[in-house]
Amino acid sequence: MPLLTLSILFFLTFYHLGVENNWWLAPESCRAVLPTLSDPKPIELINDRPPCDIMGFQIFGISMTLFSFAISGILTWLHTIAFVLRKFL
Repeated sequence: MPLLTLSILFFLTFYHLGVENNWWLAPESCRAVLPTLSDPKPIELINDRPPCDIMGFQIFGISMTLFSFAISGILTWLHTIAFVLRKFL
């Protein structure tokens, strides 16, 4: 069960990393859309939520999504090795 959970986390962070780096498109509700003059909504209502396709918080120039991707990948890899060693040795 932990291996399944870590694998799902790994693939979700990989997907979000791809959205952040524009490897593929984000869902429509998640994209950064600039308001136009003809838009009837006030700018405050349009920009009330940060978009997912723009890199937000960073530490040492590395996004939190990349940290999450690396940590989940390392944990998945270590757990897989431990599982294989325990199962076959």
